[in-house]
Amino acid sequence: MNDDAQVPTTGPTNGSGRRPHHARRPVTVGSLLAMLALSLASGLLVLPQAQAGPRTATAPRPSATADPARGAAARAAGHPAARTTRTLPSLTRRDLGRTLMGKTVYNPTTDWDVAVARDDRFYGRLDTVRVFYPGFPKEWPGPAGRIHRPVPLSFRIDPSAVLSGRYDAALRRWFNRAPTKYRIWWTYIHEPEDDITAGRFTAAAYRAAWRHIYAISRTAGNPKLRPTLTLMCWTLSKNSGRRFSDYYPGNFIKTFAWDCYNQSWQQGVYKRPAEMFGQAARFSHRRGKGFAIAEFGSRLLPGDDGSRRAAWMIRFAKAAAARDAQYVSYFDTLVGGGDFRLRDAPSRRAWQLVVRKS
Repeated sequence: MNDDAQVPTTGPTNGSGRRPHHARRPVTVGSLLAMLALSLASGLLVLPQAQAGPRTATAPRPSATADPARGAAARAAGHPAARTTRTLPSLTRRDLGRTLMGKTVYNPTTDWDVAVARDDRFYGRLDTVRVFYPGFPKEWPGPAGRIHRPVPLSFRIDPSAVLSGRYDAALRRWFNRAPTKYRIWWTYIHEPEDDITAGRFTAAAYRAAWRHIYAISRTAGNPKLRPTLTLMCWTLSKNSGRRFSDYYPGNFIKTFAWDCYNQSWQQGVYKRPAEMFGQAARFSHRRGKGFAIAEFGSRLLPGDDGSRRAAWMIRFAKAAAARDAQYVSYFDTLVGGGDFRLRDAPSRRAWQLVVRKS
């Protein structure tokens, strides 16, 4: 919606909101004869104007979108000018290649199976559904098995407990019962970086626990089980002060998955997707590993009705697929770090289009 503006006409009003007519001097026969004589002498005939009130001039109606500087300022301030609905970028099946497109399922008050079925109806059958186990993984089928499709999942067990052997039998049973029809990207403690920084466990213990669990997983002989290291995109940044080697347990890892969020929302910007995960994609491929986006998302910018985020989401999906991402999962959830839920119609339509074209 453009920010239409009128420049008000200056001058006093009569208190009713209407501008008063200006007083005029009376026109006499003598004055008319004098004006006629003067006109004939100059070769021009000038007649007095008919009585009329003052004219109100209306200025041109400027458009915020026609002025880039003004439009940028409006977007930053959450001005209604930023809510212009945009046409979604084009998208074809070829654009997405073999990349699987999915999301998390937000179900704070809804049964898991009901929530998954609801999202499948709206978006079309999701290629993947991200599953988080806050502790030991649920016995199969559990949430991960009941979706009957490829699944990225993660679980958390304290490294010291893993290394004590306390969970060996339970882990062996869990891996042996895992489905063999669908690929399972399993992660031991996704995003361990902050835990290690906070001293909850050491990097050495984390890597050792990873190796211990992987050795148990091999007894299942299931090629669909894909050990996946899931880290933050931020970790690869020089400004993070982190070393990838602290988190890398060994060459047995098949896929590097990354959590990439639009931190530029604070500047009123949806960051270019390639700038968000380009380094992570190159890093993964150079080491001969699969590349995936375990989580991505952005808060809705002030003044955006969802149209700008919708276009950004489609560009993100296309860019990730162009870099051979194995899967891309939108983080459709409300967490302490922000509200990333797809609650506006344009964003929901965008991810619906992505899923149905994948």
